[in-house]
Amino acid sequence: MNWDDAFKLAAAFLVSLGGGGAIVLGLSNWIGRLLADRYVEKLKQEIQQEIESYKTKLRKSEFLFQKEFDAASQFIELRRRLSPRHRFPDMEFHDACEDFACNFTSVEKGLEDYIATHGAALSQGVLDRLSDALAAVAAGKFEVSNGEVSREGAKVSERVMDEMEEVERELRDAVRTQSVT
Repeated sequence: MNWDDAFKLAAAFLVSLGGGGAIVLGLSNWIGRLLADRYVEKLKQEIQQEIESYKTKLRKSEFLFQKEFDAASQFIELRRRLSPRHRFPDMEFHDACEDFACNFTSVEKGLEDYIATHGAALSQGVLDRLSDALAAVAAGKFEVSNGEVSREGAKVSERVMDEMEEVERELRDAVRTQSVT
């Protein structure tokens, strides 16, 4: 074997190795792209599912916020409607408590209707406070006879008015807290 044949043989060997390497490199590149595309599609599907989940949660949150807002607005209206009016120039808080106590039947009906309409949108704390106020009013209406309010009836009246004020504040705070976050 001469040097020419040796060089030809070496060149043929190198070309065959290079060609095989190019085939292997091309095949691995194609397989890599195929696997990467599948992985990217899988990630896209997962992200799309998460987006849909967040959209659903957002719609539920918006719905609940609207119900809570409506409940707060309705309670403010109810409280204003049931609050005693200023009847004479020197009217004192005790007079307002007596007026409120004389209206216990309307207060009871208003609270019952409000709880029945908005109970599902209220927090447990607000619902408990309103239920306590309702029970106090239901019992307190028997402390009023012929427009005369007993001392106990006036105390119940004051306690219920304070409770309704606190409930209003809690409902407003709940709506404001949600709208900020």
